[in-house]
Amino acid sequence: KKALDLIFKHKPDVYSDIRDVLEEIIDANDTLVRDHCSKSYIRFLPKTLDFIPKEGDGWTNTKRILLYEIVNYEKEVNLVLLIGPGNSDIRQSIYDIAKMNTVFNKVSNQLTKKYASIFKIKLSSISRLDGKSKEEIKEKLSVVLKKFFENDYKLIENSLMTLNNKDQ
Repeated sequence: KKALDLIFKHKPDVYSDIRDVLEEIIDANDTLVRDHCSKSYIRFLPKTLDFIPKEGDGWTNTKRILLYEIVNYEKEVNLVLLIGPGNSDIRQSIYDIAKMNTVFNKVSNQLTKKYASIFKIKLSSISRLDGKSKEEIKEKLSVVLKKFFENDYKLIENSLMTLNNKDQ
């Protein structure tokens, strides 16, 4: 029984495969910096936005306030741009830009105290990836991510670059 439990615990599953593939995609893109990841959350940020002061609190060890987070659990794989907990002035500046720009499709009416989602897209359903090889998963996710990086990503990045011109 112990041996079977150990095998089951370390058995690859679709969520682990998705995480592995997404980390590989992020690491292969030299314009991105990967942040803390787990099986359910794969986080990264464009290097061009890494000027935002690292004054986050209670999220990742890097203390980044703004991160893309690919949420990999339940029935979907979603890409979300989050304002995490930390310096309220920085959080407010990011939120204000998001409120003014229509590319940010998930902005709430108020900035919450801890986490605020400002952009979200569905990358895939889990059922579409389950039972596929890592190569097939990578192929499917790469197509969706390529479209994102060529369109909304650039608009979001350009909008947030205006933070670099403000006094922090």
